[in-house]
Amino acid sequence: MLFSKLSSIGAERRNRVGNSGENSPVMILEDGETWSLESLLVHARRVAAGLSAVGIESGDRVVLHMGNGPAIAIAYLACFCIGAVAAPLNLRFKQIELEDVVLRLQPKAYIGDAHRIGPLVSYLKHNVAETRRFVVGTTSLIATASWASLVKHESITRIPRVDGLAPAVLLTTSGTTGKPKFVAHSQSTLLEGASRMTTLTDGGRLAFFLPMVHSSGLTVFVSAFLSSTSLMMMDGTDVNKILDGIERYMCTTLLTFPLIMAQLVACQRANGRDLSSMRLFATGGDACHPRIREAFEKTVGIPLRSIWASTEGVGSLGFSSGSLPAYRPMPGVETRLVGHDGNLAICGETGELLIRGPHVALGYWEASDITGFPDGWYPTGDVMRENESGDFEFVSRLKDLIVRAGSNISPVEIEQVILSHPNVVDAGVVGAPDIELGQRVLGFVQLSANINANGLDEIRGFIRNRLAEYKVPDQLIPLQQIPRNALGKVDRTALLKMM
Repeated sequence: MLFSKLSSIGAERRNRVGNSGENSPVMILEDGETWSLESLLVHARRVAAGLSAVGIESGDRVVLHMGNGPAIAIAYLACFCIGAVAAPLNLRFKQIELEDVVLRLQPKAYIGDAHRIGPLVSYLKHNVAETRRFVVGTTSLIATASWASLVKHESITRIPRVDGLAPAVLLTTSGTTGKPKFVAHSQSTLLEGASRMTTLTDGGRLAFFLPMVHSSGLTVFVSAFLSSTSLMMMDGTDVNKILDGIERYMCTTLLTFPLIMAQLVACQRANGRDLSSMRLFATGGDACHPRIREAFEKTVGIPLRSIWASTEGVGSLGFSSGSLPAYRPMPGVETRLVGHDGNLAICGETGELLIRGPHVALGYWEASDITGFPDGWYPTGDVMRENESGDFEFVSRLKDLIVRAGSNISPVEIEQVILSHPNVVDAGVVGAPDIELGQRVLGFVQLSANINANGLDEIRGFIRNRLAEYKVPDQLIPLQQIPRNALGKVDRTALLKMM
């Protein structure tokens, strides 16, 4: 379904611009190498044939353990071509985490970068045949087949009919049990989600470094193909390289996380680049503090937009037309706000956001079974408030809410107040168990250079002047750095372990 859709788009572009892939690049690497959609599809047909030749069939899981680039793009497309289920692995996972994930996935094939295979050598030796272990590069740790043997394979002669409603990709996301959950998307839900993202990509040049093993990177990668957008592949670990790349390639769009945006602002102030080609800067994944937004607009000169997404429902909410960081449902997306009493929240009241639409994931996969969402409504776990304009304002994560003596407290609200203090670089707030209160509020702060812990009392007084007393942290704890996850969100679990 999705592969056929992209193939028809590739044929249309080929007819429009001719056979030269350089005339219509969808992926441009840092060394200047370009890939058209048609060239990616040609290679994907070969890889699909190679996978089929070693017995990979529709419904089989294929682990993808790769960084951004043409190889992972081709591997995804090859899986979509034959109906195999792509199972990308989080590149930050360590050996124990990786082994647990693949043990639950029971993959029939492995495709990965040679330098990443080490933690999985033991599992692969005993569970995946040598002819189904493919690596980009070379390794002496384990016998493998080469990626080159796949991309040089004779192309598949007939594209099989694929069930567009069956699982096509299993994406890991954090779970309440402590183990990652597998979010199952079909080719249909991926296509629907990516189609809603085309309004953000929109045929320009996108500075791209979102990990393609995550839903954000995968969806933007597909939406780029749908909207004739060129992905300018960049090293997301170096913000100076990102700014240099924007200037060099005259990029038009950047989608990233608030933490990265704050670093970009600091680097731009230190060494200004020409960013005049940019039409859209947007952040997602976490609440963006007003101070970051204000500093960005003052430095760059255009508004910083906020988008909302989750692994289960990418393409649900876009940015509002107003100046405040609020979200508006994308076309065809149904929304509800449900209060703690189970009733629908009215305008101005807070409630958990529920989403339904053709882009929402099938549900959570485990041992080939899928647990779907009741009546198709995905409970996001995000507490929102609908304003008078019909836009949604983020309040807090439901699981992160602190209940102190019966009062609900949003840690995000407290963090934003702390961050508005001039001596604070970063902050995180958690609820700690308390026998009498249920929970007490703990604040962790990263102080500015040359500011010592003696200034914590002054910061606490600053908070007390701006928030109700029950929201004021019972204790402020200085840290060298606030722990954050891959999406730039405060790692509250790590903070609780520091108590």
